Amino acid sequence: MRSLYVQPIAQHRDHPERLLLRAEDGGAYVWLGEDPDAAPEVIAPATAAWMLTLPCLELIPEPRVWFQATDLPVVARVV
Repeated sequence: MRSLYVQPIAQHRDHPERLLLRAEDGGAYVWLGEDPDAAPEVIAPATAAWMLTLPCLELIPEPRVWFQATDLPVVARVV
C-alpha cells in the first residue's frame, strides 16, 4: 500500500496537534492528533474551505512541508 503524504495547511489555535491537511491528490483531511494508530479523516473540500474561515484555525505559513501521514504529531497523554 502506498503511503499517504499530506501537507498541513492550518492548525488549531488552542490544540496545535489538530491540523487541516491537503493530500497529494488535492483531497482534504483533518488530523486530531489523539491516536497515533489512526488515519487522517477525509473531509469534503467544501468543509475544508469552511473550516479555513473559523477563527480557531490559523493558516500555516508557506513554504509548507509534506509529511507521511504516519509521522503527524500526537498529543502526549499522561497516564
